[in-house]
Amino acid sequence: MDFVVVEAEGLPDVEGARRVFGLAPELENDAVVRVLFHHHQERHDRHPFVEAHLRAIAAVSVVRCRDEVVQVETLSAETLSEPLLIGALSEQSGRPGNQVVYWDGGRSFAAWVGVRALIHGATLQDPLSGCLERRLGLGETAPGRCDLARRLAISCDAVPSDEDNWRSFRDAGPDAIAERCARNAAATARLFLRHRLVAGELSKADYQGLDEQLKADMPA
Repeated sequence: MDFVVVEAEGLPDVEGARRVFGLAPELENDAVVRVLFHHHQERHDRHPFVEAHLRAIAAVSVVRCRDEVVQVETLSAETLSEPLLIGALSEQSGRPGNQVVYWDGGRSFAAWVGVRALIHGATLQDPLSGCLERRLGLGETAPGRCDLARRLAISCDAVPSDEDNWRSFRDAGPDAIAERCARNAAATARLFLRHRLVAGELSKADYQGLDEQLKADMPA
């Protein structure tokens, strides 16, 4: 069974905010982000994520399963530019024959990635059509990814608001963001495997083998 699970984490687009709000180049990043959050709260009140054109992709995780072998790869803005992160996501998830899966979690995930690709003129092979909540038939009152994962003893982290994520990044650097991205990609993959098992599309033995690989590859 071949499939690809994609996950991404976001941070405020500091340079984008400077341009949109006409802020001086010498203004410190933290001050720029405060202006961004102020405008966001005025327009969207308590929504945890800023609009896609002002929310940069900070990390990408891809879980690939091919010929019953699972691989997890995580890339970060610490070493790659955002266009390269988008390109890596597009390359891995856009390969012919792959099922592509992601968990939206109220982030408008596919639209967000599409807008970021539009901003940078980065090629995106339209890979993001496999929302797992939709496959499971979950509605607005359904459990979130972490609630569902914990019920199944699957390690998963809640995605923080962009404001909380910025504070964490500012104080502790990018490592925690990349690690959470990888954990949540693996959690989504394990939920997807469980879905395939109960749908009768995966044998118990194959499910257990793939699930064990994902548990072994998941960050502590």
